[in-house]
Amino acid sequence: MIAGPAGGDIVNRGELYAVDAQTGARLWTFQVLKGDPKSWPNDSIKTGGGGAWMPGQYDASKDLYYQGMGNAAPDLNASVRKGDNLYTSTIIALRPKTGEIVWYHQEIPNDAWDFDSVYEMVMIDKNGKQLIVHLNKGGYVTVLDRVSGKVVNVWKLAKNANWVTSVDSKTGALIGRNEPEIGKQKIICPSILGVRSWNNGSYSPTSGLWYVNSYDTCNKVTVGTQDPKSYAFSQPYYDAAAFEIDAPPGKKATAEFSAYDPMTGKVAWSVDYTKPGLANVLSTAGGLVFNGDTDGILHGYDDGSGKELWNFNVGSGMRGGIVSYSAGGKQYIVAATGFGSLFPAFASVAWPEFKDVRGGAALVAFTVD
Repeated sequence: MIAGPAGGDIVNRGELYAVDAQTGARLWTFQVLKGDPKSWPNDSIKTGGGGAWMPGQYDASKDLYYQGMGNAAPDLNASVRKGDNLYTSTIIALRPKTGEIVWYHQEIPNDAWDFDSVYEMVMIDKNGKQLIVHLNKGGYVTVLDRVSGKVVNVWKLAKNANWVTSVDSKTGALIGRNEPEIGKQKIICPSILGVRSWNNGSYSPTSGLWYVNSYDTCNKVTVGTQDPKSYAFSQPYYDAAAFEIDAPPGKKATAEFSAYDPMTGKVAWSVDYTKPGLANVLSTAGGLVFNGDTDGILHGYDDGSGKELWNFNVGSGMRGGIVSYSAGGKQYIVAATGFGSLFPAFASVAWPEFKDVRGGAALVAFTVD
């Protein structure tokens, strides 16, 4: 069993560790913060953050375990840790029995924007290649060879992204960094909420499309340094003197649910939402895609055209998962309902209507006829 404590936003050193599933004995520990003074100059490694946040994924055919690592700390002030800050905001491939690192790809060196690399790895076999498709909070999708870690392509999903000018599609290198500054208000897009929240998208091998929620918000942020020794346990270590999440300048905050070619980013179809979709997505071999919205509507779409075929009001905003299984000769769809998390609080300026979302929780099951 492999796990890593969350908490890249606090004064700590993140770890990933493995335990024997039968006895609980610790087998190995992987230090998220690489012990290299070039990567972590001065004493920055002592408070550098990093964490696993989400579960990793295992490829049995290659005996490799893939994990996305969280951001460095302080989140918004990279000037106090002027290195690449490995292995934060990095995808790593490990040998699960030993914790040996096989390869890594750092999506955000010296992360100054809180753009963790923690979302799901979409594993795709295509044209003889075994690939990982990975969305970063900064709104770019990186396609990697999952055997070597080599970059195959990078494409932009975000509508508004000014934190970099671009990302090199062949190497993943950041071009034209736009960082928050001490004592100066700047507008950075996307916001620290990313271009999507923690909810997974879904890839369908049948249609060849990747279905994912997204939205557009920006930060108004001014960096102000603080002594990490003054922080209480679990207090967020942002180094932000002023901070607010709002719509992109001169625009409304938007949200959509879209189908993409995961290799190129070409949009097959897109549906506008009034507020961000924050539930996990489910696609089925029968050509259906299910997505829940924050108003409590569970939608069923045609996976090829995006045409809505069905919907149902489950009674509360949706934040959890949707699963499909069969029993007794019937196919079932079960949705976890209930609303919460820090997202609506952080995004309440962009979407004040979050205050009206119902928060009750239930499991609602349907049959597919």
